[in-house]
Amino acid sequence: MLDIVIRGGQVVTPHGVGIWDVGVQGEQIVTVAAPGSLTEDAVRTIDAAGKIVVPGGIDPHMHCKWNIPRPGAPTGYSAGPDVVSRAALFGGTTTMIDFAPWTAGKTLEQSIEERQQDRRRDLVVKRGRADADVGLVVGRLAGPGHDA
Repeated sequence: MLDIVIRGGQVVTPHGVGIWDVGVQGEQIVTVAAPGSLTEDAVRTIDAAGKIVVPGGIDPHMHCKWNIPRPGAPTGYSAGPDVVSRAALFGGTTTMIDFAPWTAGKTLEQSIEERQQDRRRDLVVKRGRADADVGLVVGRLAGPGHDA
């Protein structure tokens, strides 16, 4: 028995877009099948007719708890991984790639470790978790306040 069957949506796959049914077991997408072919009972069925379904999408450019400069005011931050990953899952994105900021004087390894520690600390304080898979790419910070 499947946990979830998503029926009749415009499903986006690496091979193109078409009307398909998507089967989910546990936390995994286990099948993308012809419409109506998933005839076994499901715990939950979602009618996706008229909707776009992106199973297992990857967002290669996102920002969790990223600084937002505000002239004349303290720096603000975008939402953390607990919020951003939950929102991504609602859109079908299961993997996100966030940024680990690198500045002069740090190694790439230090930049990644600092970002991972910051993320773990943020999630523990909020008693949350990142619901989607999150990877990191290192980005160089430049501009005022950062060495060139």
